Amino acid sequence: MLASLLRNSFVDGKAMRSIEVSDAQPGGLEGLIGKRITATGKIVHRQGVETGEKPFLQIAYINEAPAPTLGKQQAPADLKGNEWVLEDLAVIDRVQATLAFPELGKVAGKASCNRFFGTVQILDDQIKFGSLGSTRMTCPEAAMKQEKRYLDALQTAECVEWKKPYLLIYAKGSEKPLRFTRATQPGLNTP
Repeated sequence: MLASLLRNSFVDGKAMRSIEVSDAQPGGLEGLIGKRITATGKIVHRQGVETGEKPFLQIAYINEAPAPTLGKQQAPADLKGNEWVLEDLAVIDRVQATLAFPELGKVAGKASCNRFFGTVQILDDQIKFGSLGSTRMTCPEAAMKQEKRYLDALQTAECVEWKKPYLLIYAKGSEKPLRFTRATQPGLNTP
């Protein structure tokens, strides 16, 4: 068995970020771990003692998908030049985290306490942040913890999606995406 990330997929009317797959040929999936794939098959439901009923993709055909061409770098929701306010991680009053894309391949924002900057690659619905640098101010411990969680989530981001009015960024190992709304308040827009 192999857990595989499926983007924009639905099973029984529910959006699925991942689904377990099974293959009749033992060992046939190991060579595809970490690769982009195309697969067809039938959705079956299996009952687990600890997990309850879960959908599985019973594979009929699976193959490595061709790598996307890097010349088609694009971003959803016209990210370039816009700043986004993080809505769901902020737990401290008046401490906002933001995300901006000042130009293609660049990212900046406020991590809660400090400003950050770096590089980003966006291809279709895939997103990968490069090394992020930041200012080094000291803030209250709660703001610093919030900042670390936010920057860690960005560094493990894998998928980006525009579900109007939200920009959603899915990070590896996170149960729910980072949810942003477009900044509209004066003073929040990046110069």
